[in-house]
Amino acid sequence: MSRSLEETLVAFAEKYQGDFKEIFKAVAYKERLTDNEIDKLNDNVDEKYVTVMSEDYPEVLKGIDCPPIVMFYEGNMDLVSEEVYEIASPLDKSKRVFFKLDITNDGMDYFIGCENSHDLVKLVDFFIDQSYHALIKREWLNRFKITNYEHAYRLVFEYIEGFYNTIRVHSHCDYKSPNEYEQDYLISNN
Repeated sequence: MSRSLEETLVAFAEKYQGDFKEIFKAVAYKERLTDNEIDKLNDNVDEKYVTVMSEDYPEVLKGIDCPPIVMFYEGNMDLVSEEVYEIASPLDKSKRVFFKLDITNDGMDYFIGCENSHDLVKLVDFFIDQSYHALIKREWLNRFKITNYEHAYRLVFEYIEGFYNTIRVHSHCDYKSPNEYEQDYLISNN
């Protein structure tokens, strides 16, 4: 059975852990993978991805040096239609991360991509965690002069339980608070 070029590119991305030079070399020198090798390499890929062969591969990425051959991503791909930021991974400076954040009053929309599927979950957790910390500082903590650890703890608790989960609307909760969204979910599933 002959595999698609996209399946083969994803297998190379897995085999070489997203290393652009190694993947490029494998393609340039026409390295062969058996169907069983491709299946084994691709079996653990649960993340969304695009390859340079995909119709929805962002045009903006085609214009950079060494565009990712395979991009594993989470979030809204539409955010990178015109602009994407490329940085060294905070987890491993030898790897690249591509991202775009759109923070509004209604919440945050994001795109995070990388060339190694195994790094994606850790990167998403890192960036979401960082943006949440920025949000709580901007919306709440910067209003107070924190006197000690207990005061900081109480302020964070007040923010989360008194505002973030009960009043603040979230775009991923259909523009409802998490508590309201959960109540609607429970009502609709009973």
